[in-house]
Amino acid sequence: MKKGGVLFEMENKKIMLTKENGQKLFVDIYEVNKSYPNVLTTQFNINIDDYPQYYKPFAELGFNIFAVQLTGSGKSGGKRNHLTPEIAYDDIKTVIDYIVKNYNDAIHMYGVNGNGGIYGQYAVSIDDRIRSCALYGVGLHKDLSYIPNHKQLYVIYPIIKMLAKFFPGLKVNSKKQANLDILEFPNVEKEKELYKNIEEKYIDFWNIPLIWYSSFIGLFLEDDSKLKNKPKCPILMFVPEYDRFFSQEYLNKVYEWFDEPKKKVDLEGACHSFWALNSEEVCKIAAEWFEENP
Repeated sequence: MKKGGVLFEMENKKIMLTKENGQKLFVDIYEVNKSYPNVLTTQFNINIDDYPQYYKPFAELGFNIFAVQLTGSGKSGGKRNHLTPEIAYDDIKTVIDYIVKNYNDAIHMYGVNGNGGIYGQYAVSIDDRIRSCALYGVGLHKDLSYIPNHKQLYVIYPIIKMLAKFFPGLKVNSKKQANLDILEFPNVEKEKELYKNIEEKYIDFWNIPLIWYSSFIGLFLEDDSKLKNKPKCPILMFVPEYDRFFSQEYLNKVYEWFDEPKKKVDLEGACHSFWALNSEEVCKIAAEWFEENP
């Protein structure tokens, strides 16, 4: 990796952090230089270090990158798949504390994969230590209109919440919401092939526990959710032309709600998984934003 005409070596470190409650948290690090700025990203339902190509480009661009396996998944501890927004933020906070202590306080958030973007947005609405954020997936408090049949959710959410309390491990299949067999757009076969490979590797990929589903819906609907707060840092927001989950209308509505400084990147011809299929391009755009907001 070259920066300023100087060649630096990149070191890969796989570490386990211990949270205040004693739980272990796995972090995959690509370290360039401890004095360089840092990027934090998260993953939940796949093993994050199985896909370093999604975040490693940041190291090649001169950033230390910290890829966090959220609680209840992969090599991290905690009840399997029992993730709530509060736990996700506590994971992120734990890693921020580690970076500040062992590296420096120049920290940026890279939230992708839809849910990861929303968790990133949630984090920057709480923690003012994050200098800037790039989001591929966002949410608006009290607005679930990006979800099919969302009007029913407003009515049945209390029932879902109650069922999750008594049957937290009950699985909900989310594949139908992905619209994999409905939407047609350029390079749609590449995205289908990506998900086919993930499904073969992670048999239970689409089956999510009711406790996760309930807490995620609650992130939008609960009156005291931190998602209602404005982000505390400059926001870069990606808007793919063909996103299976988020309509451009919804994404633009969220963007208008964000305060300045902000920037929108319209990705012509891009699909929901463009960030994974074209990770170098997306990481480069995000890195430029981080450099503009040091």
